[in-house]
Amino acid sequence: MVNLLVISAFLLASGLAAGATIPSIQVSNTNGSTENQANLYKRHDGGWGGGRGGSGGRGGGGPTMNIQMYMTSYYRDQINSVVIQPNCCYNLPNIDSSVLDGGSQGAGVITFCTGNNCGGNCVSSSRQNWLYPGNMQYDLGGRANSVYWSL
Repeated sequence: MVNLLVISAFLLASGLAAGATIPSIQVSNTNGSTENQANLYKRHDGGWGGGRGGSGGRGGGGPTMNIQMYMTSYYRDQINSVVIQPNCCYNLPNIDSSVLDGGSQGAGVITFCTGNNCGGNCVSSSRQNWLYPGNMQYDLGGRANSVYWSL
C-alpha cells in the first residue's frame, strides 16, 4: 500500500513538472540554426541589401518595410538596408539610427530592442509617428540590435 502511494505521488509530481516546462506559446529557436522559417529570415548578416524584393525572400508576397540602417546617430555611416515582413523579429547589426520606408508613414507598430531576438530594452511606436529613428541610444538607452514590426 505504501509503495502504491509513493509511486502515485511520484507519477503525479513528474506529470506536473513536465507540464510546467512546456510553454503554451511558440518559442523561436535562438541557437542560430534554421530549423523554422522565422529563424531563417530573422538574422541580418550584412548580405541582404536593398535589392531583396517585395517579398523579403519568403516566397509569398504581403506587406514589407525597408529599413535603411546607419552606424551612428542622425543617419551617418550608412550600413545597409533590410526588407522585413510583419510579425517576425529580425536581428540587426548594432545600429544607432534608421529610416523606415524612405521616411513615409506606414501601418502598424515598429519596435526596436537593444538585445538580439527582440530582447533587452525595447521601445515601440506607431508607424504613423516614428519615421526616422535618429538616436537609438537616446530612444532605447542603447543601440538597436533587433526589430519587430507588428500589424
